[in-house]
Amino acid sequence: QVDPTRNLVWALAAEEEGSRGAKAKAPKQYVFDSVVPPEGTQDDVYQRGPDVTVASVLEGFNGCIMAYGQTGAGKTFTLANDAREPAKKG
Repeated sequence: QVDPTRNLVWALAAEEEGSRGAKAKAPKQYVFDSVVPPEGTQDDVYQRGPDVTVASVLEGFNGCIMAYGQTGAGKTFTLANDAREPAKKG
């Protein structure tokens, strides 16, 4: 479950054994600097991070943008897509 307004992601953890031997999946909460929901656009991704880094690089500072995620999640698409189409601009 994703809550982009609070930058939270909940995920089911591996089965954990309770005090009576029963196994249950307890949800784990993860907090990030920014979270883009699955229905987010390329612009949403850009506005939540790279825009600050790009602006700093243009002012002469060093910057790095690293894409990390599951295979097929769209990392390359996000960073290096067709700049001629504004909705797909990476």
